[in-house]
Amino acid sequence: MRRIVLIDGENFKAKIQSVFYHTGLAKPKWHTYDFRQLFSKVFNGLSRE
Repeated sequence: MRRIVLIDGENFKAKIQSVFYHTGLAKPKWHTYDFRQLFSKVFNGLSRE
């Protein structure tokens, strides 16, 4: 069975902005940010069943 993950984009961006702020890194340009790579790292190794 195929699974779909739904993510609230605005809340997600706010959390990412918080991480960048607390680490002292510059906030990313959202239209160039590689979300696919981020999600593949986060979900790597998780069971999809």
